[in-house]
Amino acid sequence: MERSFGFLHGCGYQVPDVGGLREKHIALYFEQRKFEGLSVRTFQNEAAHIREAMRAVGRHQAADSPTMSNKALGIDGSCRDGTKVAATDEEFQEALGIAAGIDEGVAAALKL
Repeated sequence: MERSFGFLHGCGYQVPDVGGLREKHIALYFEQRKFEGLSVRTFQNEAAHIREAMRAVGRHQAADSPTMSNKALGIDGSCRDGTKVAATDEEFQEALGIAAGIDEGVAAALKL
């Protein structure tokens, strides 16, 4: 929220609080953020936080408006599939051995 308000104030918009945010402010903010080269998931997470802040101050209708959707803001189309892979048994046993040599508590936590 701080980043979005800083951006809006820098553009000359005098938005006093979340209650004063308009859909055009959010759209302008994300248009500018796209030039920063961040991932679409980052933008989607920011948009979700902004929408939730709007709901928290009673702006449900604006937050749930079709013009506030990820698609309307141009930040849709990412995948939520994970990229992490679980350690193999061999990798785990090696890490467990190293941890046990350093601290038995850490080794016990790894076993959990």
